[in-house]
Amino acid sequence: MLVMTANIGLALMLLLYLLHGVWLICRSRSATGMAALLAAYFIAAILVKLTLPSLKLWALYLPLMHFYAVIGIASALWALSSSRWTCHRRHNPAEGYKLEAYYHAHLAVHSGIILASLKNPEILAAYLLLPSLMVLLIYAAYRVLLAEAKHSGQTHWSIFVLLAITSPILLNLAHQLLVPLSYMLGRP
Repeated sequence: MLVMTANIGLALMLLLYLLHGVWLICRSRSATGMAALLAAYFIAAILVKLTLPSLKLWALYLPLMHFYAVIGIASALWALSSSRWTCHRRHNPAEGYKLEAYYHAHLAVHSGIILASLKNPEILAAYLLLPSLMVLLIYAAYRVLLAEAKHSGQTHWSIFVLLAITSPILLNLAHQLLVPLSYMLGRP
């Protein structure tokens, strides 16, 4: 009963994360943000279709389960198309600070995990197999960047780099702690 309740809670967390992301992007009324999200969804669906050709409709559903990966692609597209790069800060004057913090949080966490997974493939496995843990990690990064953006109106490089460095460390640590616990709870 405890495992079923936990699974329902984790599924609800993923659903709320998906709805919050779509709401935040639509509320900002950013054409670049919306176009990046739409393009990222189709890129993710094509990648799923190419890697898993036998699963026909999963190409449409799997990106929704791993919505953080879709937003990671969208954040890269958004940063390439609309961010202004300076020597001290990254700032997009046309977008609101909430959307900027949201996309920068995804960009920081994903860049850190991609670079760390080149050395340790277990981080990539945790990235794919623990979506609710990824949602919590990205949401925490979003709240940190949102608090910093409210204060200064921009994202400072040092916080971005700190999030990129600490996110794979936290993901690997949580993976090493949670996987044995899930095996213990799953056994009769």
